Amino acid sequence: MPSVQHYPILKVLNNPTIVSIQAGIDRMTEKKCKHLKKVAKVVVNNPRDAAILEKWGIDHRVLVHPGVAIDHISTVPAGRAQPFTLLMASAPWEKGQFASKGIDFLLRATSKRSDLKLILLWRGTLFNELQERIRRWGVEDRVQVINKVIDINQIMPEVHA
Repeated sequence: MPSVQHYPILKVLNNPTIVSIQAGIDRMTEKKCKHLKKVAKVVVNNPRDAAILEKWGIDHRVLVHPGVAIDHISTVPAGRAQPFTLLMASAPWEKGQFASKGIDFLLRATSKRSDLKLILLWRGTLFNELQERIRRWGVEDRVQVINKVIDINQIMPEVHA
């Protein structure tokens, strides 16, 4: 599980240290995060973590909301459709990211599980490469590629995760 790490080497740097916490601190303890009291700023991305830092007496915290607007996304119950359906909305912009973003892994998993469907939100880049990979894994019947701008609320009821 990702967690806040302490790097003692930072003490020898002359510049102010700013820690940006992306993993969340809701399961961390104050003792494990005591080194945060010694840095110049602690940046968090949600009000829950900001409240935890406030409780711990870390007044030099900054709340910066994620750069993606999500207010328009409806909350829906988990998808009820079968098979189990995964949505991935982080298309690569270079070939190496098929592996690093987990797309190759998802295609392989889909090829091994007949009870799994995959929906990929794409943005045009490397579309032909994606189609070739889908054919290579033999999952054309269980991978849906949406290669256009859509309202995410249209497909959320169909997905489980």
